[in-house]
Amino acid sequence: DVDYWSDSRQTLPGSFNYGIAGYTCNQVLQDFKSLVETTTNISWMILVCGENDLSGSAGANKVFRRFKEIYREARRNDIRIIMMGTKPEPDTTYLHKKYRKYDRKLKRWARKKAKNTDQPPFIFVDSYKAFKELGNPDSLYADDELHLSAEGYSYWNGWLQNAYNYGVCNEEGSCGCYYWQDYECIGNW
Repeated sequence: DVDYWSDSRQTLPGSFNYGIAGYTCNQVLQDFKSLVETTTNISWMILVCGENDLSGSAGANKVFRRFKEIYREARRNDIRIIMMGTKPEPDTTYLHKKYRKYDRKLKRWARKKAKNTDQPPFIFVDSYKAFKELGNPDSLYADDELHLSAEGYSYWNGWLQNAYNYGVCNEEGSCGCYYWQDYECIGNW
């Protein structure tokens, strides 16, 4: 879905929306390494990674290890990440248990990385729970019941902007939120 999310850079200037439809986390990592060798001034990465891995034979633990490699590469380059979690797509109900396990790992990671920092280096947006709270209507998805529709992307744009706006520290030194569900901060310091 991140490949089709064409207006995320307008939503969050200075970010790089990285992912290619069908890519696994390992493929994202390899392309991302090439990108940071040639592109400068990236301060944020908007990441969607894991669903394609989980649809194969990889379990949540293995996919999470792959994600951590991307995280380490981003941090080596002083890039912060806003990650959009998995989605409860109608076509992948057989994967939803894996999705929820993977998302739990990402939430714990966000909390761990937010401790003792001025600004959280990793912000997690729980798309799965937020879409479920909306009733997960078919209108959120394209006809393939897998990728997001314009309506689904409009929610992602709003959640991304919100996570960015309130996930950074303000002038008074109050640091933001590292875990979002819909427009609600679930975890902050």
